[in-house]
Amino acid sequence: MAHAPAYSHANFISGFPEVEFGRGADGLLVARAGDTAFAMAPDRDGRHYLATGWRIRRPIAEWTRSDFYGHCGELADEAAFRAKVEENAGHSQEKRALARREIRSTANTP
Repeated sequence: MAHAPAYSHANFISGFPEVEFGRGADGLLVARAGDTAFAMAPDRDGRHYLATGWRIRRPIAEWTRSDFYGHCGELADEAAFRAKVEENAGHSQEKRALARREIRSTANTP
């Protein structure tokens, strides 16, 4: 089965995260923005939802549905999928711009 090649759309303001769209091994529309992976996954009713994964190191063309574990709401179509991925990439850029330091704590909470 032939799949469309992966292609990238870089955010030229910051240069990161680069957003890359493509098709996974099982035909799903997938994307990567930094370490976050996204898929437009079908459900039993013919609708689609946004599935997420983290740090999938293989090439996009090798990704399958089993690589994704998060569920982030329903998607109307491919344009909605692309918009959600771009929105997430923009949000990640904004968080990085805050330049916050991450502090580890050994304190436990109840």
